[in-house]
Parts: sequence; C-alpha cells; structure tokens
Amino acid sequence: MITAGGTVEAIDSVRQISNTSTGRLGACIYEALTEHLVAGRDASGRSDKSAKGDCGFMVHYVVSETAVRPETNENLPIVFYPVSDVKSVESAIETLMINCKIDYMIHSMAVSDFTKGYLIEQEELVCELAETLGRALNESPTGLSGAKLKEYIGDVIKSPEHILDASTKVSSQAELMLFLKKTPKLIEKIKKLSPESFLVGFKLLKGVSEEELIRTAAELSEKNGCNLVLANDMNKIRNDRHEGLLLKGHQVVGRYHTKMEIARGIVQHMFGGGGNSAAVEAK
Repeated sequence: MITAGGTVEAIDSVRQISNTSTGRLGACIYEALTEHLVAGRDASGRSDKSAKGDCGFMVHYVVSETAVRPETNENLPIVFYPVSDVKSVESAIETLMINCKIDYMIHSMAVSDFTKGYLIEQEELVCELAETLGRALNESPTGLSGAKLKEYIGDVIKSPEHILDASTKVSSQAELMLFLKKTPKLIEKIKKLSPESFLVGFKLLKGVSEEELIRTAAELSEKNGCNLVLANDMNKIRNDRHEGLLLKGHQVVGRYHTKMEIARGIVQHMFGGGGNSAAVEAK
C-alpha cells in the first residue's frame, strides 16, 4: 500500500485547511517499484504471469483528490482509493489492512495534524466569556481563584453555545475564530492492524539541523515500529531538488538528492538491497 498527497480539512462548505504536498514522491515510488520488480523478474528468467500481475504484486494506492497520480504500468497492477480528509484516510487504511494482506506499507501522505473543532464569531465568544465570568463572580463575592477562573474559561472555550453552522458558506462580515483539534496519528495504528507489514514512515521538518532531523526520525521509527523512515527538511525541497535521509532504526543508510533517487533508495532497502548508504548514528 502507498499513501500519497495531502489531506484537506473543511472549515465550511467552501473553505478548507490544506498543505503543500503534491504526491509526486508517492508516484515516483510506484515507478521505482515497477522498475525494481520487472528487473528482478527479468533477471530470474520468469515468463509466467501470476494472478497479481507480472511481478507477483499489486499496489493499493490511497491518494488525495488533488495529488499527482502515477502512470499505471501493466507489470504492476494498481488500484486507486481517493480520499480527502484524515477520517477518510483512516477508514481506507483500516479497511485495506483488515481485508487484504499488506506486505509493504509506504505511508508518504502528508496527513493533517489538525482538523476543525468549531468556528465562531469573535464577538460572540467574548460575550459568552464575559457573561460566564460575570455570573461566577456574582455568585462568589469573595472572588475566584486562578484555578476556578481557568475552569470557567476552559468550559466556554471547549464548548461555546453560538458556534457557526459550517455546512454552508460562513459570512465574511464578522471577525471569526477557528479552533482546531488534533487528529489521530495514523502511523501509530499501522503495526497494530498489520504487525507483519514492512512499514516505511516519513518525517518532514523545517529549518532544523541534520542532528535534530535524524533524532526526530529515529524517534518516529522506534515509537511506531517503522522498518525505514525517510527524513527530510522543507527548506531542502525545491522543484526537482529533494534532499532526504533514509534511516533504518537509528542509522542513516541512504542520502538522496531527488525524488526519484529517494524512491529508488526506499525500494532497494525494502527488498534488501544496499544502494547509497552512509553510516551515521542518531544521538
């Protein structure tokens, strides 16, 4: 299974939270898989066609609606599963992992860390806070402790009364406040659903040192049982240039400079090849 592209989270019926992922790396990985598997078949002299296609594999491709899709290749059958928000990605992954045997999971999709909690006019929220605190102070002539004040404010912030209906286009006449809530970390579910799957994770940071990038990617690997993690820095992704470090556990096993180099490196290491290796331990 390959996941590719970036999720979008609706704010209202016409506005959304998105990210800059194009899905090009996922498409390159499919291309690299095709190259590798066809080369392996040709080297072995096989001429038979299995039920899963020439290479004995098929790809379940979970892809966002706006992502670049790979050109399909008859040697590696592919089925596309269009998704939009985090919830739909979660549903697609769970369904596939429950109903199919997933040997390799390449989770390259940029999944949003947040989704909409609620949308409210700023003035409405201010009024609710003022009314709530006013009542509380009237009921407690001796005053309120800091802890009590936080409790009253927190109750209003968590669940205000006058949130806006986001099923239609929200008016732009008033100042609005958008509250975000965290989405589930989907990579944490993969090994729980399919412990035997070979898992490739991805970590994207921005403007950090190489040491920090390696350390953070190693933590992701350890926490989620990743067999490989591709670590990259947003500042080092420009047009055709895409620098990435491939980690196996705490060790950097590959350094790459383009999306296609990254894709081929991932595929080589998935199937036991060496490729462009570099021995650097995460501290």
